[in-house]
Amino acid sequence: MADFNRILSLTLLLCLLTGLCGCGAPSPAPSPSPSPTPSQPTLLRPTAAPPVGALLRDIPGELAAAPEDGTAGAAPEQTAAASETLSGRYYNDYLHETLLLSGDGTCTLTGNGLSLAGSWSAGEDGALTLDWDGETERAAASPEGDLLLDGRTGYFLHDWLLWGITAQEAGVDAAPVPVASSRMTVSESEDGLLRYRDFDNAIAFTCPSDMTVLNGKLIGGVAVSDGAEGYVGGRNVTDIHSTHSGSEDDFLEDYLRTFVFTDFGLLYGGVHSYAHLELLHEGVPGRAAAATLSLTGDSGDVFCRVILYTSTFSDGTVNYICKTVFAPASDADGIERLSNAVSQMSALRVRE
Repeated sequence: MADFNRILSLTLLLCLLTGLCGCGAPSPAPSPSPSPTPSQPTLLRPTAAPPVGALLRDIPGELAAAPEDGTAGAAPEQTAAASETLSGRYYNDYLHETLLLSGDGTCTLTGNGLSLAGSWSAGEDGALTLDWDGETERAAASPEGDLLLDGRTGYFLHDWLLWGITAQEAGVDAAPVPVASSRMTVSESEDGLLRYRDFDNAIAFTCPSDMTVLNGKLIGGVAVSDGAEGYVGGRNVTDIHSTHSGSEDDFLEDYLRTFVFTDFGLLYGGVHSYAHLELLHEGVPGRAAAATLSLTGDSGDVFCRVILYTSTFSDGTVNYICKTVFAPASDADGIERLSNAVSQMSALRVRE
């Protein structure tokens, strides 16, 4: 009987302790609300990105003689850093107005009954000045890259696609025409390939003679067409890269959602949506970051591959190049073929 009482006492004590533990346990905190995500339609996912032989490692920077017109050393009206960092299309979803800052220093403001054209410039303090035919308007950029114009309600969003704003709403169909490079030279190599040197944009590349260079098509960059809806674009992004505080992956994502989306609109006539953004980590020497994604535009679905890599001059100066390849979804080998066709894309500067 004593043993039974002892077991009963232990059982009651155990139940009491269990009850106390249950009463004292804090209730779980509610899960945070998910952040807004981009509109991503269902598309066929690109096949695994093949190794791109033209971009396996650092590509040496090129020193070349200045063009014969002697203008290679002239300072542009808009600084390279301001032009490349701030150029692009901004949309204000409150006012339904679209602001375009072009790389040549011109700008437009359209929508909501407006149709203004003028010029823009950026001061050393980061403030912008917009000149609409003698009427001056001030603007300031937020840490996220959006613009706040004095006297206008709401932000002009640089990354409007991220929030599901359609290309039609933002007016991308009216694609800007960037200023053409006035300082591009071309020479033929022994193997019949052409070497282009764009001194305005500090970039050089090689391509076959049957491909077309779209001089001035992209803002602050170069573009090459294969004549069958395939394109290769490139930029020297050294200035932008030097001011970026995040990781290389962060930089590439920012570049994708600003420059690549804008380039796509210029080349294909409009951006509707994107999907399947995948950052690649292939461990290739000289390659800082890479990504693939699918884009949908007026002409259908397009696969895209973008690579950020280094281009180092003989004196040790390191530049950063972003090379982007666009190929129609129906062209299974397009990414590989175009990547290899437009090769040796490097940084460029005038030989002293």
